[in-house]
Amino acid sequence: MEDKKKSKKGLIIGIITAVVLAGGAVAAFFILNRGSSPESVALDAITKTIKDTAHKMEGKLEVTTPVASATGTSSAKVIFELNGENNGMSSSSSATITVKAGGTSDFVFRFNEVLEKDGTFYIKPSDLTAFVKSITSSYSQYLSVEPLATIVSEVEALATKISANWWRISVPEVLEALGADGTEVKKQFDCSIAATNELVSESGLETIANIYKDNQFLNVKKAETKPSAFTGDAYEATVDTSKLAKFWNEYVTSDKVKKLNDCAGDSYTLSAVTPDELSAVSGRSIFLDIDKDHNLKGVSFNDSKDGYNVDANFRIEKGSEDLAIAAPSGAKPITELTADIMNLVQSVASLFASTQTTVE
Repeated sequence: MEDKKKSKKGLIIGIITAVVLAGGAVAAFFILNRGSSPESVALDAITKTIKDTAHKMEGKLEVTTPVASATGTSSAKVIFELNGENNGMSSSSSATITVKAGGTSDFVFRFNEVLEKDGTFYIKPSDLTAFVKSITSSYSQYLSVEPLATIVSEVEALATKISANWWRISVPEVLEALGADGTEVKKQFDCSIAATNELVSESGLETIANIYKDNQFLNVKKAETKPSAFTGDAYEATVDTSKLAKFWNEYVTSDKVKKLNDCAGDSYTLSAVTPDELSAVSGRSIFLDIDKDHNLKGVSFNDSKDGYNVDANFRIEKGSEDLAIAAPSGAKPITELTADIMNLVQSVASLFASTQTTVE
């Protein structure tokens, strides 16, 4: 009888222990998986990406547009390929622009290197002469006679000059060359760069992430299909324009953006928007590639309307915090091309004037 009591007691203790262990396992499951809803996963991934000051990005954007011609409507495609890295206001990248038009050869224009440091860009294009020839070769029967032959020659000479150098694009230099007050322009520019550096600092990015947390304008769900380039889980996001407007309006009224607006004075400021002004992005799906550690690894987008199609796919990684950009030695100001461009414009204007006289 005593053995039976002990047996029952042991059984009860065993059941209680099993229930406690099972309850603990269930509790542990919910604790470990707390916040793993699609919205929470996307929020974690997006805010982590926002707060990272350094990124690497590689991808492609394709835009297809309808083109009317004498034989009907065909299509043209512009492909923009980018491979770059940034750390705050410093970036290094390469880019290729390809134009595909029916009945002609592809036009390929490549920037071997594009550097940016504190708002000043340094560009080294590929051989522009080859790019120009790829265009003119398709129309050689028309461009070999005067005055078109002279214009083509001037274009090729300009292309050769551009290809041989690094070029510096500085807003103050360009505006001063156009007749603006150089002192005032430089003052506004330096102020804007200092304010922008604050925007992309850790504290500035933290501000953006917090504003997004308060106004999560992406409605997120698990995607039914997974884009081929994705390596993690696929999430489908659509834009809530009301929340996007609130996000933007809180952002442009934040202290750091106010500093940027103060630099610009009356010439340009970031202003508030209404949901109606953002209606173009309503209902559009964006696909997010997010790994198990809630890192945003890629973004994909496709949309078609009225013969137009936009297809984008970009891969994202955390960049190097040690990325440093040095201005290329001997880089020439882009304003040195002003005289060459003006000569070319005058040649083209003379051509049109002579054509008009002939017609009359």
